Amino acid sequence: MRRIGFRRALPILFTLIHIALVWSTVPDASRSVNAYPLYQSVSYQEGVAVPMKGLEPPPLKPVQKMALILELPVMVVAMIGAAMFGQNETMWMYLSIPLVPFLWYVVGRWLDGLAGLIAPLRVPRVLRVLLTVPVIMVLGISVGGLTPLYHHRTSDSRWVFTGLVLWSGLALAIVFCDRTLKEPGESPEHLRG
Repeated sequence: MRRIGFRRALPILFTLIHIALVWSTVPDASRSVNAYPLYQSVSYQEGVAVPMKGLEPPPLKPVQKMALILELPVMVVAMIGAAMFGQNETMWMYLSIPLVPFLWYVVGRWLDGLAGLIAPLRVPRVLRVLLTVPVIMVLGISVGGLTPLYHHRTSDSRWVFTGLVLWSGLALAIVFCDRTLKEPGESPEHLRG
């Protein structure tokens, strides 16, 4: 891993994983017959049939849950774009494909700095202060959303809040951990002694 580095391996790996997740959401011709039920829910009012639509969005599919946990920061940006393009449930997965490598490059760059393969990622003090307050607020809200006190729970709440806890915790670690586990160029034999 020393030769390749996390900053090169993670973007490639997670982009391929994300493309595989997107590929699995593409409708298959053999499944398309079962996609539309023969019977629909309707409500009758004075002899006129009115189609019923649920107020809640449909629950996330398992593929969407995995993508949500793996690429939550990218998904938030892609959701803004998906809102502009229409009501497709999986549009955010398509729009986040070009953003996934950038996210995992930053994470890989930070890991390479911790491992001592390159100079550690240093976050400027001003940016550190600006990022700390929102990240701590998101972390607190996310932990609160995982507790039984959160009564607006849906079937996807735990997935969303778990992803928020993981990513806000990682953001705090990147912002505050600017030290290396070993200095760049140090040999492992030096660390043993």
